[in-house]
Amino acid sequence: MTSGYIDTFIRSLQDLYSYKMEQSKGLDASNLVSILMREKGHSLQEAVDYIGDQFKALLDVFNTQESSLPSFGAQADEDLQTYIFTTKQSIIGYMIWCFDTRRYFGPEDGDVRHTLVVKLANGKGDMDVRDTSARSTSEFRFAFSMEF
Repeated sequence: MTSGYIDTFIRSLQDLYSYKMEQSKGLDASNLVSILMREKGHSLQEAVDYIGDQFKALLDVFNTQESSLPSFGAQADEDLQTYIFTTKQSIIGYMIWCFDTRRYFGPEDGDVRHTLVVKLANGKGDMDVRDTSARSTSEFRFAFSMEF
């Protein structure tokens, strides 16, 4: 397990969380949600689900590797458990920060946290997507919760 997990977790979450804000300002061209819609022909919800599936798969790998770690001796095992705990806390802390700052969801942050539904500011999906049905989508739902 490396710090690469933290980066990968946070990058996938950041694109999901920032999509509404970036899309409303026309700044979403390099957001993974928009890229999946444009390049893979996904609808908005399909793109969100794909990223959620990737996040869950990475979490499964992380948890599997954690549970299969050998013993390296008492002190090393304790240090490793501290590292794993702080890695998880970093990811969870980032998730909580995204809601507590209102940076991504504004005043709807509590509703999004509870319902996992994000309503887009202008009621439109990415205007550059090939799948025109995604353009009329005004909301999407996260397919995962904030729990490890």
